[in-house]
Amino acid sequence: MKPRTLKTLADNAWRLMSEYARRSEADGNGYCKCVSCGFIEHWKNFDAGHFVHAGRGGKQNPVSYDERNLHAQCRFCNRQIGAKHRHPGNVTIMYTRFMVKKYGDDVVDQLEAIKKQPWFRQKELEEKIKF
Repeated sequence: MKPRTLKTLADNAWRLMSEYARRSEADGNGYCKCVSCGFIEHWKNFDAGHFVHAGRGGKQNPVSYDERNLHAQCRFCNRQIGAKHRHPGNVTIMYTRFMVKKYGDDVVDQLEAIKKQPWFRQKELEEKIKF
């Protein structure tokens, strides 16, 4: 059997983590509420929005797999077009308010520290996929 590439592992791990983040915030009927604007839609039509962006190599960055950093976010807000289209207000400010209310002030510093940790390699990504 051909070994999986790092990119393939990262893509698979992220796909599963994204689905987990969206499903875990859905109600019994599969509907989520956007952390930035409050829009309600089925989890399949949402993104898993990062509060702290992983940057280059994001699918290998440990912060991409921290559950505190991923929340159901409508595609308008996650792609930063929400403020101009469907809903008023600043997307980043609303997400920040959500994070501080849910986790407290220190979570941003903690997530930024995790972002600076070494990227996941094959072993860590395989563990994430298995989990």
